[in-house]
Amino acid sequence: MRVKIINLILLIASWLPVFSLTEDEKYGELKIDNSIAVRSQLRTWRLSLFQIMLGAYKFYILTLSRTYDNNTNKVLYHPKLFKLISLKKIFDKNDHHIEQIYNDYYMRLNNSKMTEDRLEKEKESLCYHIEVENSRLEKSDNKMNIYTTVLLTALPILLGISFDSILLLFKTNMIYKAFFIISAYFVMNIVLYLFQYIKVGKYNMSRFSTLKEEQDENLTQRLVSQYYYDYQSLKNKANFFVSYVLNIQKWMEASLTLFIIAFSYHQIYMHFSNAPKRVDTSNSIIYNMDVATLNDPYSKDSIQLTNIKKCVQMQDADMMIVIYNDQSDIGIIKSEFLIFDSSFEIQYVNDNQLEPDDIKILVYKKEYS
Repeated sequence: MRVKIINLILLIASWLPVFSLTEDEKYGELKIDNSIAVRSQLRTWRLSLFQIMLGAYKFYILTLSRTYDNNTNKVLYHPKLFKLISLKKIFDKNDHHIEQIYNDYYMRLNNSKMTEDRLEKEKESLCYHIEVENSRLEKSDNKMNIYTTVLLTALPILLGISFDSILLLFKTNMIYKAFFIISAYFVMNIVLYLFQYIKVGKYNMSRFSTLKEEQDENLTQRLVSQYYYDYQSLKNKANFFVSYVLNIQKWMEASLTLFIIAFSYHQIYMHFSNAPKRVDTSNSIIYNMDVATLNDPYSKDSIQLTNIKKCVQMQDADMMIVIYNDQSDIGIIKSEFLIFDSSFEIQYVNDNQLEPDDIKILVYKKEYS
């Protein structure tokens, strides 16, 4: 379980567009094996400030690679401004390498005292392995055809999204912007992988003309060597094509995960956006008072003033407005509510249309529905 968690962290680190941690020999992916010491598996890596993935190409900017020399047991660091790696250079062996091992194999068959029976068995084994590699190539083509079909089905839907809808999502919040940019980046890489796979060059096979020119005593050895050449060439191309399939499969899985996250976020966001919200309404009471009777503690207006003060103390009011004539003496009201100046909103509004002894007090309370 610990190794799986570490590999997940390393996989995320290898995909990051900034401060990515990768390994060139595995086309950027860092992965550890539980059966081998972790330290020895992390001897080589590349740390890049920026990483741009373009299908079967990866572009690193301001990068530092760490290598380990087994002969001298020395660690070497190689800083670079730019570094470009490609899937083809890493997984596709050149024709010179295949030609070399083909010649070595032919020399082995000629120089060794090999029985006809052993030669025939090696021939049968090579024929079997050629069938296996052909099967791998066929499966890779089938998978890529499926991925192409999925892409061709999804692209019209994506392209059918109106610009206004995208602009509306961009204006909603930063999360939608991030989802859109990441999705576009994923789709671009998937499309590039598919087109680059289609453009993959042909692979060389043995030539019949070489067999015709061979002497009779070495004819069987040359034929078996050609089987070996075809097997190596097919194996090389199968590994290369499978690496394409595995990488595009990772992009497909990442895109599906992103879609699930984006869809879930959108549903949650829309749920809370459309949820019933509290609507503020007002519950206001207007008290008409005679300022001359407020000095009498037993008067009706004095009792109303006490009730208003109690309402404020019980936090059953949010604001109070006192409307009065500028000739009125409202000192008793101000003194009663002076203690609430710092914690309760009180407004005094002058209205000379009122009689000098008339006062109106509006008590405002918000209600939520």
